[in-house]
Amino acid sequence: MRRNNDIGGMPIEAAIDTHAEPWAPWHHRVDAMRRVLGDSTRQLVSLDELRRAMEDLPPELYTGLGFFDRRVLAIEAILIEKGVLTRAEIETEVERDASNGTVTDA
Repeated sequence: MRRNNDIGGMPIEAAIDTHAEPWAPWHHRVDAMRRVLGDSTRQLVSLDELRRAMEDLPPELYTGLGFFDRRVLAIEAILIEKGVLTRAEIETEVERDASNGTVTDA
């Protein structure tokens, strides 16, 4: 069975865009979060786990989201799987931050 990321040899409608976009500020925050969670002290999220969780996303999410969007969802999934956080805790914090105006797209 092919995984979402396994597109080798498949027909495509358009060329794959390999142009690198500049990182948005939130991309740096996601990368920092991944580094902290995977450092030698915490060892909560390994790169292999992160890759697996990204590839486990439903195909419509995997192909419809950008790299850092997929990475955030993968980190969330791993932390829930390991019992570090619950979905309810994450949703509560997101709602709190949104109501305080601390969640931004930048």
